[in-house]
Amino acid sequence: MIDFKNVTKVYGEKVVLKDANLHIDDGEFVFIVGPTGAGKSTLIKLISREIEPDEGDIVVDGKVIDDLSNREIPPFRRQIGMVFQDFRLLPNLTVSENVAFAKEVVHSSKKTIKRMVPQLLAMVDIEDLSDKFPDEISGGEQQRVAIARAIANNPKYIIADEPTGNLDGETAWAIMDLLDQINKRGTTVVMVTHASEIVEKMRKRVITIQSGRIISDVKPGGSTDV
Repeated sequence: MIDFKNVTKVYGEKVVLKDANLHIDDGEFVFIVGPTGAGKSTLIKLISREIEPDEGDIVVDGKVIDDLSNREIPPFRRQIGMVFQDFRLLPNLTVSENVAFAKEVVHSSKKTIKRMVPQLLAMVDIEDLSDKFPDEISGGEQQRVAIARAIANNPKYIIADEPTGNLDGETAWAIMDLLDQINKRGTTVVMVTHASEIVEKMRKRVITIQSGRIISDVKPGGSTDV
């Protein structure tokens, strides 16, 4: 569960998010849409505690995350898998090593890593690419690696920032199908996108931000909270 309660974020003199109120239930798939500069990236950075609000509270799983100590932030972030437009893979590591790295940072045993990495690659249908380096595979394949890495520690939330932005149409739909499958297994997915066709066809909840304000919140079936 994610709650924004009258959240405002200001950079210098610019208000990038104003009085945002938002509730996301566990297991939802939510699109965040709006023009460039509307405040979408700010919203997801607030969810992941990359930045803090200037006003209001953000509550995740019943805990006000703005109050987290420096020691509490890393365990909190392990609940969140991040997927980015530019993949952010480590170029000097193979596909397997990129995914294994996510397990290493949480101090998983070598035995666990050896067992889990092939399973994760199989889940995203790239087990045959395990020994390839990122520059040896396609953009869609790189995004599958990024998703395998994001789900490596069984996060409760996936935050995807324009995950299809660098992909062609067919590949983008394959990635969306993968995210949908992950969501159907119980993981909450919050995705920022400009891809209107994807938003229209997926028929998920859509939150629209404009000039730092949430101007609409449409749930599947057309009901609205704004």
